[in-house]
Amino acid sequence: MIEQPRSRCPVNLSVELVGDRWTLLVLRDILFAGRETFNALQEHSEEGIATSVLADRLRRLVAEGVLVREADPAHKQKVLYRPTPKGLDLVPVLAALAAFAAQHLDPDPDLVRRIDPADIHATLAGG
Repeated sequence: MIEQPRSRCPVNLSVELVGDRWTLLVLRDILFAGRETFNALQEHSEEGIATSVLADRLRRLVAEGVLVREADPAHKQKVLYRPTPKGLDLVPVLAALAAFAAQHLDPDPDLVRRIDPADIHATLAGG
């Protein structure tokens, strides 16, 4: 949790919550790739996130109310990480970062298509 922010500036507060590389990538994988379990997030991490880093980021995002940790009804020993309304509010932020990269950097076109906000909202709504 953010205990002592460096300042109350809105940009600073946002950066302190989600501004490190791994937090944004964990959110990307949950919001855009539909990875809901710890194993799915860890095993399919394109960047190779360490188990301890993933556990820390998930714990922090749950504590901050960005994600909710729920029991998996299909498997008693697994939990699912799902976005809260607060977490869903980050979809356009991540989509804007992807759009910036698509316009100014050299991303993989297949991965750019994966981050289409319309597709994300349909997926999250169950459609």
